[in-house]
Amino acid sequence: EPNGSQFGSEPYLITIGNHVTITNQVQFVTHDGGMWIFREKQPDLNVFGPVVVGDNVFIGFRATILPNVTI
Repeated sequence: EPNGSQFGSEPYLITIGNHVTITNQVQFVTHDGGMWIFREKQPDLNVFGPVVVGDNVFIGFRATILPNVTI
């Protein structure tokens, strides 16, 4: 993105409403890549989740939005 924001590797899990401002370097994280350390004991463990941004929202500089968050 031109402003340095990142929408992760699963952008289809992100929903953005109307009248939303996303400032510079905001990160949308839809998964937890750190789960790989548990793969040996729990091979099916995954942490994926949607990010939902409703209407009339302002997201400030360098915010990080994590999986399963609704704003």
